[in-house]
Amino acid sequence: MNALRKIVILCLCLCVFAFNTAGQQTPQSKWHTISRNRIIEFTITEDSIVDRQLDWNLTPRVNARNYRDAKPIKSLTLAKGNIYFIYKNDSEDSSRRAVISLVKSTSFPKLFFFNVDSADFSQGSTLQDFIRNDPKEKLGMFLLNEPYLNKLKAQKSIEQMTAEDLKKYIIRSPQITKQLDSLDTDMKTSNTRVFAGYFMIRYIFGEIGYNPLFTDEQFEAMIKKFQNRNDTRELLKHFFEQ
Repeated sequence: MNALRKIVILCLCLCVFAFNTAGQQTPQSKWHTISRNRIIEFTITEDSIVDRQLDWNLTPRVNARNYRDAKPIKSLTLAKGNIYFIYKNDSEDSSRRAVISLVKSTSFPKLFFFNVDSADFSQGSTLQDFIRNDPKEKLGMFLLNEPYLNKLKAQKSIEQMTAEDLKKYIIRSPQITKQLDSLDTDMKTSNTRVFAGYFMIRYIFGEIGYNPLFTDEQFEAMIKKFQNRNDTRELLKHFFEQ
Protein backbone atom coordinates (compact mmCIF):
# COMPACT_ATOMS: atom_id res chain seq x y z
CA MET A 1 0.00 0.00 0.00
CA ASN A 2 1.40 3.43 -0.90
CA ALA A 3 2.00 6.09 1.76
CA LEU A 4 -0.89 8.33 0.73
CA ARG A 5 -3.43 5.51 0.84
CA LYS A 6 -2.15 4.38 4.23
CA ILE A 7 -2.57 7.90 5.62
CA VAL A 8 -6.13 8.05 4.31
CA ILE A 9 -6.92 4.72 5.99
CA LEU A 10 -5.52 5.98 9.28
CA CYS A 11 -7.59 9.14 9.09
CA LEU A 12 -10.82 7.36 8.35
CA CYS A 13 -10.73 5.32 11.53
CA LEU A 14 -11.29 8.48 13.53
CA CYS A 15 -14.54 9.39 11.87
CA VAL A 16 -16.51 6.32 12.80
CA PHE A 17 -15.66 6.70 16.49
CA ALA A 18 -16.52 10.39 16.44
CA PHE A 19 -20.05 9.58 15.34
CA ASN A 20 -20.29 6.62 17.69
CA THR A 21 -19.55 9.00 20.56
CA ALA A 22 -22.36 11.29 19.45
CA GLY A 23 -24.73 8.35 19.07
CA GLN A 24 -25.29 9.11 15.42
CA GLN A 25 -23.64 6.12 13.79
CA THR A 26 -23.67 2.35 14.20
CA PRO A 27 -20.45 0.56 15.29
CA GLN A 28 -19.87 -0.51 11.69
CA SER A 29 -19.86 2.33 9.19
CA LYS A 30 -18.88 3.04 5.61
CA TRP A 31 -17.04 6.15 4.48
CA HIS A 32 -15.72 7.35 1.13
CA THR A 33 -13.10 9.66 -0.22
CA ILE A 34 -12.71 10.85 -3.80
CA SER A 35 -9.33 10.24 -5.39
CA ARG A 36 -8.03 11.23 -8.82
CA ASN A 37 -9.52 8.31 -10.71
CA ARG A 38 -11.51 6.28 -8.20
CA ILE A 39 -13.56 6.14 -5.02
CA ILE A 40 -12.01 4.55 -1.93
CA GLU A 41 -14.55 2.92 0.38
CA PHE A 42 -13.76 2.16 4.03
CA THR A 43 -15.71 -0.19 6.27
CA ILE A 44 -14.76 0.50 9.87
CA THR A 45 -15.48 -1.50 13.02
CA GLU A 46 -14.23 -1.12 16.58
CA ASP A 47 -11.09 -3.15 15.94
CA SER A 48 -10.38 -3.05 12.20
CA ILE A 49 -10.77 -1.23 8.92
CA VAL A 50 -11.26 -2.67 5.43
CA ASP A 51 -10.76 -0.52 2.35
CA ARG A 52 -11.82 -1.22 -1.24
CA GLN A 53 -11.36 0.62 -4.51
CA LEU A 54 -14.56 1.46 -6.39
CA ASP A 55 -15.38 2.79 -9.84
CA TRP A 56 -17.48 5.95 -10.28
CA ASN A 57 -20.68 3.86 -10.30
CA LEU A 58 -19.59 2.45 -6.90
CA THR A 59 -18.94 -1.06 -8.19
CA PRO A 60 -15.77 -2.79 -6.89
CA ARG A 61 -12.59 -2.50 -8.98
CA VAL A 62 -11.74 -6.15 -8.43
CA ASN A 63 -8.95 -6.15 -11.02
CA ALA A 64 -7.20 -3.09 -9.58
CA ARG A 65 -3.87 -3.32 -7.77
CA ASN A 66 -4.39 -3.34 -3.98
CA TYR A 67 -8.13 -3.62 -4.60
CA ARG A 68 -8.86 -4.60 -0.98
CA ASP A 69 -6.92 -4.36 2.27
CA ALA A 70 -7.69 -4.93 5.97
CA LYS A 71 -5.81 -3.49 8.96
CA PRO A 72 -6.22 -3.65 12.78
CA ILE A 73 -6.77 -0.70 15.12
CA LYS A 74 -4.35 -0.29 18.06
CA SER A 75 -5.78 2.45 20.30
CA LEU A 76 -8.12 5.43 20.46
CA THR A 77 -8.19 8.46 22.77
CA LEU A 78 -10.81 11.24 23.01
CA ALA A 79 -9.47 14.62 24.21
CA LYS A 80 -9.82 18.37 23.65
CA GLY A 81 -12.83 17.82 21.44
CA ASN A 82 -10.65 15.79 19.06
CA ILE A 83 -10.04 12.09 18.51
CA TYR A 84 -6.49 10.71 18.61
CA PHE A 85 -5.88 7.35 17.03
CA ILE A 86 -2.86 5.04 16.72
CA TYR A 87 -2.74 2.41 14.00
CA LYS A 88 -1.46 -1.07 14.85
CA ASN A 89 1.70 -2.13 13.03
CA ASP A 90 3.87 -4.71 14.78
CA SER A 91 6.85 -4.08 12.49
CA GLU A 92 6.85 -0.34 13.22
CA ASP A 93 9.40 1.22 15.61
CA SER A 94 7.42 1.37 18.86
CA SER A 95 9.03 4.72 19.79
CA ARG A 96 7.53 6.48 16.77
CA ARG A 97 3.84 6.32 16.01
CA ALA A 98 1.47 8.04 13.62
CA VAL A 99 -1.03 10.03 15.68
CA ILE A 100 -4.21 11.10 13.89
CA SER A 101 -6.62 13.84 14.97
CA LEU A 102 -10.12 14.70 13.72
CA VAL A 103 -11.75 18.16 13.45
CA LYS A 104 -15.04 19.02 11.77
CA SER A 105 -14.50 21.54 8.98
CA THR A 106 -15.84 25.05 9.48
CA SER A 107 -15.11 26.07 5.87
CA PHE A 108 -16.86 22.96 4.49
CA PRO A 109 -19.59 22.12 7.05
CA LYS A 110 -20.54 18.75 5.52
CA LEU A 111 -16.96 17.48 5.52
CA PHE A 112 -14.25 16.62 8.03
CA PHE A 113 -10.59 17.56 8.19
CA PHE A 114 -7.96 15.07 9.37
CA ASN A 115 -4.36 15.56 10.43
CA VAL A 116 -1.52 13.04 10.63
CA ASP A 117 1.49 13.59 12.90
CA SER A 118 4.51 11.47 13.72
CA ALA A 119 5.02 11.35 17.49
CA ASP A 120 8.30 10.35 19.19
CA PHE A 121 7.72 8.36 22.39
CA SER A 122 11.36 7.31 22.87
CA GLN A 123 12.17 9.72 25.75
CA GLY A 124 9.40 8.61 28.07
CA SER A 125 6.79 10.91 26.56
CA THR A 126 3.27 9.59 26.15
CA LEU A 127 0.28 10.13 23.91
CA GLN A 128 -1.16 12.34 26.67
CA ASP A 129 1.94 14.58 26.40
CA PHE A 130 1.40 14.84 22.67
CA ILE A 131 -2.27 15.73 23.14
CA ARG A 132 -1.45 18.38 25.75
CA ASN A 133 0.79 20.21 23.27
CA ASP A 134 -1.39 19.67 20.22
CA PRO A 135 -3.03 22.80 18.72
CA LYS A 136 -6.79 23.08 19.15
CA GLU A 137 -7.56 22.98 15.43
CA LYS A 138 -5.87 20.73 12.88
CA LEU A 139 -6.53 20.64 9.14
CA GLY A 140 -6.05 17.78 6.72
CA MET A 141 -7.89 15.41 4.36
CA PHE A 142 -11.56 15.23 3.41
CA LEU A 143 -14.10 12.46 3.97
CA LEU A 144 -17.77 11.84 3.03
CA ASN A 145 -20.15 9.63 4.98
CA GLU A 146 -22.22 7.12 3.03
CA PRO A 147 -25.63 8.92 3.19
CA TYR A 148 -24.09 12.17 1.94
CA LEU A 149 -22.25 10.37 -0.87
CA ASN A 150 -25.51 8.72 -1.97
CA LYS A 151 -27.23 12.12 -1.95
CA LEU A 152 -24.52 13.56 -4.21
CA LYS A 153 -24.70 10.54 -6.52
CA ALA A 154 -28.47 11.07 -6.97
CA GLN A 155 -27.97 14.60 -8.30
CA LYS A 156 -28.08 15.56 -12.00
CA SER A 157 -25.48 14.30 -14.45
CA ILE A 158 -22.89 16.86 -15.59
CA GLU A 159 -24.09 16.08 -19.11
CA GLN A 160 -27.13 18.20 -18.15
CA MET A 161 -25.04 21.14 -16.98
CA THR A 162 -26.25 24.59 -18.03
CA ALA A 163 -24.10 27.55 -19.01
CA GLU A 164 -25.21 29.33 -15.84
CA ASP A 165 -24.05 26.45 -13.65
CA LEU A 166 -20.76 26.25 -15.54
CA LYS A 167 -20.19 29.88 -14.57
CA LYS A 168 -20.98 29.00 -10.95
CA TYR A 169 -18.33 26.27 -11.06
CA ILE A 170 -15.74 28.62 -12.55
CA ILE A 171 -16.49 31.25 -9.88
CA ARG A 172 -16.35 28.70 -7.05
CA SER A 173 -13.08 27.05 -8.12
CA PRO A 174 -10.70 29.92 -7.23
CA GLN A 175 -12.56 30.40 -3.95
CA ILE A 176 -11.84 26.77 -3.07
CA THR A 177 -8.21 27.20 -4.12
CA LYS A 178 -7.83 30.14 -1.74
CA GLN A 179 -9.38 28.15 1.08
CA LEU A 180 -6.98 25.26 0.50
CA ASP A 181 -4.01 27.63 0.20
CA SER A 182 -4.91 29.09 3.60
CA LEU A 183 -4.36 25.74 5.28
CA ASP A 184 -1.26 25.01 7.32
CA THR A 185 2.20 24.83 5.75
CA ASP A 186 2.57 21.09 6.28
CA MET A 187 -0.50 20.43 4.20
CA LYS A 188 0.71 22.64 1.34
CA THR A 189 3.96 20.70 1.03
CA SER A 190 2.60 17.16 1.38
CA ASN A 191 0.50 14.64 -0.51
CA THR A 192 -2.41 15.82 1.60
CA ARG A 193 -2.60 19.07 -0.37
CA VAL A 194 -2.60 17.20 -3.68
CA PHE A 195 -5.24 14.78 -2.43
CA ALA A 196 -7.43 17.68 -1.28
CA GLY A 197 -7.13 19.25 -4.72
CA TYR A 198 -8.29 16.05 -6.46
CA PHE A 199 -11.21 15.83 -4.04
CA MET A 200 -12.33 19.43 -4.57
CA ILE A 201 -12.19 19.32 -8.38
CA ARG A 202 -15.17 16.96 -8.21
CA TYR A 203 -16.77 18.09 -4.96
CA ILE A 204 -17.53 21.55 -6.39
CA PHE A 205 -19.81 19.88 -8.93
CA GLY A 206 -21.66 18.35 -5.98
CA GLU A 207 -21.99 21.75 -4.31
CA ILE A 208 -23.76 23.24 -7.34
CA GLY A 209 -26.19 20.33 -7.75
CA TYR A 210 -24.46 17.74 -9.96
CA ASN A 211 -23.25 14.19 -9.40
CA PRO A 212 -19.46 14.43 -8.84
CA LEU A 213 -18.95 10.72 -9.59
CA PHE A 214 -18.67 11.12 -13.36
CA THR A 215 -16.40 9.32 -15.80
CA ASP A 216 -13.64 10.99 -17.78
CA GLU A 217 -15.75 10.51 -20.90
CA GLN A 218 -18.71 12.35 -19.36
CA PHE A 219 -16.47 15.22 -18.29
CA GLU A 220 -14.84 15.53 -21.69
CA ALA A 221 -18.25 15.52 -23.42
CA MET A 222 -19.47 18.31 -21.13
CA ILE A 223 -16.36 20.42 -21.79
CA LYS A 224 -16.60 19.89 -25.53
CA LYS A 225 -20.25 21.01 -25.48
CA PHE A 226 -19.35 24.34 -23.92
CA GLN A 227 -16.25 24.81 -26.04
CA ASN A 228 -18.53 24.72 -29.09
CA ARG A 229 -20.82 27.45 -27.75
CA ASN A 230 -20.16 31.12 -28.47
CA ASP A 231 -21.33 32.24 -25.02
CA THR A 232 -19.00 29.92 -23.07
CA ARG A 233 -16.01 29.27 -25.34
CA GLU A 234 -13.88 32.20 -24.11
CA LEU A 235 -14.92 31.65 -20.50
CA LEU A 236 -13.64 28.08 -20.60
CA LYS A 237 -10.46 29.10 -22.41
CA HIS A 238 -9.66 31.69 -19.74
CA PHE A 239 -10.46 29.19 -16.95
CA PHE A 240 -8.09 26.53 -18.28
CA GLU A 241 -5.32 29.10 -18.81
CA GLN A 242 -5.36 30.16 -15.14
